[in-house]
Amino acid sequence: MRLQTGTLAATLRAKAKRQRLAAPAQESVPRLEVDRHMARLEYASRSGISGATVTRYVDEGMPVVPVGTTYRIEPRAADAWRVARSKSPTKAKPKRIADDVDVSSAAAAGLRVVRGPA
Repeated sequence: MRLQTGTLAATLRAKAKRQRLAAPAQESVPRLEVDRHMARLEYASRSGISGATVTRYVDEGMPVVPVGTTYRIEPRAADAWRVARSKSPTKAKPKRIADDVDVSSAAAAGLRVVRGPA
C-alpha cells in the first residue's frame, strides 16, 4: 500500500507528537529578568527612566551588547555602570557675575579690579 505525500507527512507529525507527549517533561530553569538582555525601552521601563535617557546613557558609555545594527542592554552591567556613574563627582556650573556690580568699595580697599571676558 502506497501512502500519499500529504498523508505520510501527517502520519509522521502525529508520531512525533505522541513521542513528545510520552517523553518525561524536562523542567526548564526560568531565566530571571536580570539574566537576559533587554531592548532599550524594556530596560527603561524596568529602571523607571525614559527611553531617551537610556539612549543618552548609551552615548555616554553605558555597556551594551551589539546585535546586528542595534544593541541589547545587559541589566546587571548597566545597573552597575549607573551606580558607578552616580558616585563620580559632578562639576559645578560657574556662577555668572552681573556686569552692574559696584566695585568702588573693593577699589577703595586696595584690590585691583580685573575685567573678565565679555
